[in-house]
Amino acid sequence: MSYRIAVFTEETDIRNRISKEGLSEFQFFVSDKLSEFVSIIRTFKPDAILIDDSFMSSSPESLLGTTIVERLQLVLVIILIYSEVERLLESKWVKYARDVIRRDELFLPLLEKRLINHIETQRLRLKVLELETVLEHKREVIKDFEELLLDILDLRVPGIKERALLSREIAEYLSQKIGLSEEEKEELVLAALLREIGKIGLPEEALNVKEDDIMSEKIRLHRSHALIGKKILSCLKVCPNVATLVGEQYERFDGEGFPQGLRGNQMSVKALILQAITFYEEQLTRGFDREAILDSIHSASRRILEPTIASYIAEYVLDKEIKLNGTILKVPIHELKPGMVIAEDLYSVNGTKILSKGSKITEHILMIIDERKNVDPIIGSVYVYK
Repeated sequence: MSYRIAVFTEETDIRNRISKEGLSEFQFFVSDKLSEFVSIIRTFKPDAILIDDSFMSSSPESLLGTTIVERLQLVLVIILIYSEVERLLESKWVKYARDVIRRDELFLPLLEKRLINHIETQRLRLKVLELETVLEHKREVIKDFEELLLDILDLRVPGIKERALLSREIAEYLSQKIGLSEEEKEELVLAALLREIGKIGLPEEALNVKEDDIMSEKIRLHRSHALIGKKILSCLKVCPNVATLVGEQYERFDGEGFPQGLRGNQMSVKALILQAITFYEEQLTRGFDREAILDSIHSASRRILEPTIASYIAEYVLDKEIKLNGTILKVPIHELKPGMVIAEDLYSVNGTKILSKGSKITEHILMIIDERKNVDPIIGSVYVYK
């Protein structure tokens, strides 16, 4: 492979050495005229440019123009050749340079390796930028596709789009709390948005369930939308894991769920989070108020819901209350102090009620909380009255 190098220099000895010795891996284009140098860059698209310190007193912008300099910095490796450190330090080119080379090092054996390393590194950077652009385009396509699907679904089942946006909000909240990677978060958010897509294949009578239907065969038919959704999403090669998540949204932590009876340790964290989102929205659909929803979440911990995720989704419910209620504070466990009054029932990760709403924090209570932290801790924060 031959690397193309453009050299901008007025120094005769540098020009002579390049023409005489050269480097086996490189093809040099040398010029001491600005217009010719710019033409070389545009015509031959070099991998790197070498500039000696005879031009360093002038700014790159004044010589080449701001637009060209920014473009050079993006696609090329800029290396400065210097003879005096003082001139180098005063140069306005330094901020654009990837490396600096002393004039007497110009054709040392190590220079070839340095140049190749810089050029290959820059090529990798450009490849990453290209992939990021492709990925961003992919995200935009997926986003447009999501909107289209949700609009179609909302025509079939009014209210689905509103629930989907709420699901996305909760997915983003829980992703941050659990510490999912960006890729895992994207998959979970997409699954949350499209978790009800299978309802497009349900018969009319199974689209909505009421409180009386919870123990009937109708609920099983209704929940089959998860399997229909999995089948639909399996056709989308851009998000292969999303289909699995949607198909598992009615499984349970204790293994008593639908359709496969998977236990908590047989599923991904993302699937367990989506289960919690589905469970929470079912309580809303059943018309439960905030207190009833919190009771349901704590009761479901270790049975339907993974305990830590149950604690965090309860925290989500309470955080929404804080935004509406100016009389409640969210306090980390270690910042609890005697005299504070609990604004919400306090539960451990296993769903055990530790304190009831209205309880006053005492030194004895703080000691009990501290003793439990290695056995059955409290996850998240505590809500107290101001």
